[in-house]
Amino acid sequence: YNIWQQQAFGDCDELPDPATKGSLVHDTLAIFVGRYLKSKPINDDYATNLALLKADYEQVVASYMQKGKLVDNEFWPSESEGIWRGLCWWLYFELKEQKTWTDFKPMALERAFGYKDVTVKLNTAENMPVYLKGRVDRIDVSDKQIFITDYKSGKAPGDDDLQMPFYLLAAHTMYPDKEIAGGDFVSLKE
Repeated sequence: YNIWQQQAFGDCDELPDPATKGSLVHDTLAIFVGRYLKSKPINDDYATNLALLKADYEQVVASYMQKGKLVDNEFWPSESEGIWRGLCWWLYFELKEQKTWTDFKPMALERAFGYKDVTVKLNTAENMPVYLKGRVDRIDVSDKQIFITDYKSGKAPGDDDLQMPFYLLAAHTMYPDKEIAGGDFVSLKE
């Protein structure tokens, strides 16, 4: 039954799931940051970079719509606005941090480990080997150090989460001549 002759809403399962939202954010940031791998942004002008980020976001959204990963329904504009606000916050933070971390440059995005080229192994207390596999969202490198960033479209994990220590171990395996400066989760949740 519709009140005031309004149309019925679509099913709520037509909202993007958290994994799809996360992939949307990661794919957008991979395109944007990919422009300046091994360097810094051409300029630190927020408006110019915001326009580039918006174009990247719209490109990824269009691709997801075409592939059926997103549904353009009455809920999508609100969902999209929340994701976009998180990306805007990220850009502000990114440009601000680059002024502080002047020696660091993004070196790798979505860098896989635990495959043929990078083996990450731990031994249990019983001396049984455990091989780790994963994908580091972003690795920034200076002359002497590495820093890991893991983007989250939801809430960042707590202090007892083992994801970041594993990522730091993997990054050290990939760049054994560099010291670990640290790592952080960056939540893009609105």
